[in-house]
Amino acid sequence: MTIQNGVEQISLEHASDAYNPAALALELNAILLVYRVNPSPKNGSGDDRLEACIVDRNFRVISRPHVLHSLGRWCEDPRLVLVNNDIWLVYGCPSKEGATFRERGIGLANLRVDLGSGSVSVEPCGQVFKAIGHRPCEKNWSPFAYCDRLLFSYSICPHVVLHREGDWECLASTSRPILWPSTFISGGTPAVWCRQTDEYLAFFHAVSFPFDALRHSASFHEKCLSHTRYYTFGAYTFTASPPFSLRRVSPYPLTYEGIFSIPNQRVTRDERVVFPSGVLLDDHEVTLLVGENDSGMKAIRYNLTALLNSLSD
Repeated sequence: MTIQNGVEQISLEHASDAYNPAALALELNAILLVYRVNPSPKNGSGDDRLEACIVDRNFRVISRPHVLHSLGRWCEDPRLVLVNNDIWLVYGCPSKEGATFRERGIGLANLRVDLGSGSVSVEPCGQVFKAIGHRPCEKNWSPFAYCDRLLFSYSICPHVVLHREGDWECLASTSRPILWPSTFISGGTPAVWCRQTDEYLAFFHAVSFPFDALRHSASFHEKCLSHTRYYTFGAYTFTASPPFSLRRVSPYPLTYEGIFSIPNQRVTRDERVVFPSGVLLDDHEVTLLVGENDSGMKAIRYNLTALLNSLSD
């Protein structure tokens, strides 16, 4: 059985180089799309903002776009999740005033959508930072809904799940080895509950370097600055209730026709980027939304049964 059903580039006339899209299915076959834009890409990522619009199932825009100004500048990599009829936007943002590019936190905001008028409003809810330990850069938390609560996969290996009630708490932490051609595995899409198998499904991304970079560079930061790097991605599942143990993982990187084909308009160093950021699930198909080369968006449609069967225990 073929895993992949098709690939299409998502082209927005008003934001042709938008990338890293998040998506959430709404009523009336509409989809809320939130993505990353930069009005001055030559100035680097400091001007990055998040923008939202409503699209149909073919990703054609059906409402005017809304720049989410109240979130501020230098926002990145949105994720969307529905919890008890509330739409939550999770995104990367500066951890403090005057933060450097390595001082990042996780922002949280509530979105309200009016399908009649096509309007999208946002209410920032503060910022999450240093939930576990004291890492200067918090990125790529993968949100999911469980029993009307908003939870986060903080890391995948080990699979650490966070919950917030006042202070942040580690709700569960489980570990199993993941054999993958990269030591840098990180979160990607939100996790969505798969009714057919009663488990959560999500996609992660990983960063790989040539062998000489792994052999000679002392740190991940040095590798990023000095060597070509490649992004890969895969799927994983975890149990539908605590302790949310990992169940199945892609045994090898997933790919698709035309991967990395969007011309690189932003990244200054030599790298190939595919970033899984949004996921839509129905009874028979899963649609993965990715940012490619920080310069565009694509939707990859997978046969759900075939994708799940391709994962390894």
